[in-house]
Amino acid sequence: MTLAAFSLLIFYLVLSHWGPRFGVISTLTKLNKLNLEKGNLLNVNITLVTNFTNPNKKAAVDFKHIVVELYFGQTIVATKNVEPGLSVAKGGTGSVEVDIVASKVQLFELEIQRLKNEMLKDKILFEVKGRFLGQSKLWRHHLRYSYRMHGQCTLTFKKPPLGVLVSTKCKTKIFKSFF
Repeated sequence: MTLAAFSLLIFYLVLSHWGPRFGVISTLTKLNKLNLEKGNLLNVNITLVTNFTNPNKKAAVDFKHIVVELYFGQTIVATKNVEPGLSVAKGGTGSVEVDIVASKVQLFELEIQRLKNEMLKDKILFEVKGRFLGQSKLWRHHLRYSYRMHGQCTLTFKKPPLGVLVSTKCKTKIFKSFF
């Protein structure tokens, strides 16, 4: 095994369990507005505060090319590009506030029924998907360790005007590469 391959293996073993994570800050995320116009067109306004965690104590992470998507059932409600990116220190966290406003989004008939039932029960479910690139620079910037990441969160809100986030479940998939 060459010295470069050995170094790469050691680097991977040291950092592989310390991948960044994507989540949502429940105390700051809020469903501001939700209604059905003409019975089938969704209007929604959500203040979403995303959380980026870097548990790695050896390297900071730069998050770039951040795209956040909001779904209700199978329907994509809104997409938002987040610029500029975000830098998170070693062992730190960072957050980005994303205001999502969508109007007159056509829902399928089953989704309309589901939304009406959820509004009656006062538990409205949305899904948030995030796609982004994370980069760690090590050894005086000679080696970049990159993560292509996909985060997915299921969010349960109380209906407006209260609109508080009552539960969240998030997971992050990381696709790693060196360059």
